Amino acid sequence: MQYSSLAPGDYEFSVQCRNELSSWTPQAARFSFTILPAWWQTLWFRGGCAVLALVAVWLFVRIRTHSLNRRRRQLEEAVAQRSAELMQKNRELEEISLTDPLTRARNRRFFYETIPGDAAHVLRQFRGFAAGDTPVRPDTELIFAMVDIDFFKIANDEHGHMAGDRLIQEIARRLSELIRKSDVLVRWGGEEFLIVCRSTDREHAALLCSRILEVINATPYFLENGASVSLTCSVGWAPYPWIREAVDALTLEQAIDIADRALYLAKKTGRNQGIGLVPSLSAVQAPYDINIEGLRNGDSCMADVIRTANPLAVSKTQAASASGNPTPLQ
Repeated sequence: MQYSSLAPGDYEFSVQCRNELSSWTPQAARFSFTILPAWWQTLWFRGGCAVLALVAVWLFVRIRTHSLNRRRRQLEEAVAQRSAELMQKNRELEEISLTDPLTRARNRRFFYETIPGDAAHVLRQFRGFAAGDTPVRPDTELIFAMVDIDFFKIANDEHGHMAGDRLIQEIARRLSELIRKSDVLVRWGGEEFLIVCRSTDREHAALLCSRILEVINATPYFLENGASVSLTCSVGWAPYPWIREAVDALTLEQAIDIADRALYLAKKTGRNQGIGLVPSLSAVQAPYDINIEGLRNGDSCMADVIRTANPLAVSKTQAASASGNPTPLQ
């Protein structure tokens, strides 16, 4: 008798016999035996398979998580790079929108978006001094200097608009090298520039005006056609706040207007000079009675005129006087 495919385990084989002449034997013959499991059926193998399965699941999860994290980091880096590029493009576009394309100086939009904040900061300092919060009067204020090139239209018409653009670029370069890093050069329009000085006061504004007159007239301007042009400029300036004792008497726009009136007076009374308008004693005593229109002709009792001559013109005049030669009219 043969049994096949018995599962592993303990077995007992029991046998009873009989023949045709006798009955079954009273006791069965028994044989106990054990079938050992195959190696792949052992507990250690199954435990090992379970462990391997867990390890495989863990490795799969680990690899999948690492892959997802790597992909996430790649996406984050791509997004960060793209965001940085967009921010850079936005900054470039904003810079372009705030910059004059011809001269690379600032434009009026930059002025009206930036300078009011500087003006508010200066006013807070002066208000703090007036209220007693600051023991020492602020030693810096804003100085607005309007610069206009004298008889520029003649040079522009004589040499052409392309040469005129080159002259404007060179003028802007000279002014940019003259001012401090904290100051701002704004192309106000045409051949007119506005310099915003953030780190000086009205007592030293005439010195700044003298340097502007000198740098514009110091050396000739050489054009591509071989010609050279000598230029002068007129400067009008005004401080802000215009009246230190009454900082709210005039607005920022009115201070700019006063600087423009000062430029008008400089051009009207001979050009190649600088004129600053500062409050007179009458203006300090009655700050809210100021008539801005009355300042245009310089006959208002509310303003004192500070006149600055071109140092180069003064030197030429002195040299001509010393040699006995007549001084040419400007």
